[in-house]
Amino acid sequence: MAQRGDDDLAGKITQAQFQNYAYQLGSPLTWTSGGQTYTFTLAYAQSINDALKSTATASQYAQLWRNAARDHYQNIIQSLP
Repeated sequence: MAQRGDDDLAGKITQAQFQNYAYQLGSPLTWTSGGQTYTFTLAYAQSINDALKSTATASQYAQLWRNAARDHYQNIIQSLP
């Protein structure tokens, strides 16, 4: 395979940057609600499982998670070169 010059990499990310972005994309969601920071982990999911049986509560959580995901992805997008 031919070696790439610096000009070939202009506007592209390195392998290390790619791995970092992949790690960030796969990291658990975090958000702040009521002054407390939460992280979506297995333990957290198990702790709220019964509350999600309520349609209204499930809808509130879904909205919260959508917003957290949007913020998470926007932060990653803004860090792209």
